[in-house]
Amino acid sequence: MAESINRNHAYDLSTETIHRFVDASISASAVAEDVRADKDCNLIMDVSRLTPVKGLTFPHLELLATLIATRLFDQVSPLLQVNFPPLLWSNSPCSLSWISLNN
Repeated sequence: MAESINRNHAYDLSTETIHRFVDASISASAVAEDVRADKDCNLIMDVSRLTPVKGLTFPHLELLATLIATRLFDQVSPLLQVNFPPLLWSNSPCSLSWISLNN
């Protein structure tokens, strides 16, 4: 028997924040985007991709996952009518430093 999941959530985005979590491994990259308020956390969307066949380093794979997260946010933010920047969480200091150098 299939279960139905209610995905109709009313968000008060004046007090909430959007968090993006990115991670990469040898076999795949993953991104999860959440809306958080006080003690509640709701998953908006997640994406996973297989790692390219080319031999990329872990920092490059993490950077690729960050790019996927940015594109995901660009798709989701107009739907949620978000007008504030999201928070990005990554365990790769190398890719985060590359991003900060380009700002």
